[in-house]
Amino acid sequence: MSRPSGDSLLTLHRVPPGYRVLYTGVLLFFVAGYGAGLAQQALRSGLSPAGIAHWYLGNADAPRAGRLLFAMPPARLLDEVWRRSLADAVPVLVLLALLFRAGIPARARWGLGAWLTGTALVDMAAPALVGGLGAAAAVPAFAAQVGLAAGAALSSAVCLRDLWLRQRAGPRVRARARPGQDGPSGRPVRPAEGP
Repeated sequence: MSRPSGDSLLTLHRVPPGYRVLYTGVLLFFVAGYGAGLAQQALRSGLSPAGIAHWYLGNADAPRAGRLLFAMPPARLLDEVWRRSLADAVPVLVLLALLFRAGIPARARWGLGAWLTGTALVDMAAPALVGGLGAAAAVPAFAAQVGLAAGAALSSAVCLRDLWLRQRAGPRVRARARPGQDGPSGRPVRPAEGP
């Protein structure tokens, strides 16, 4: 049995309609989830580095704070890291798996994959970074949170473009003549198969 070539492997523009609907739902769910995460941060203490620092370090020293927040103890910070790890790892892995089946140039694919992975790792560690290093670590934590949401939205847009807008060509089939036959009257052969 011959090995499948790169052309016969799964690509997003060739998946059956049922999978298109499933992948679309998953991608939209991820985008909505990261958007809800940004909205939650905005509502609880503000969507800014200062808001993130106040959420983890407390804001008892802020005289005009609308809501008094106390500093999180170390056990709670580790619990936040654990929760973020669960909440970020699965969506990012699924996004990467779909992204690497999208029809974009390899450099763009690897760049977007590195962006997703890097921002997810910083976002996972953000509670411990801010709790351990102080308010200065809130800037990369904020950048990672916003960058991860933007990267998820961009990756989802690329994947949705491939799922629905790219030309849906089926497996390429061409006719080849078998030895001893005249003309291209042989059976259709996929490019990965031999004669």
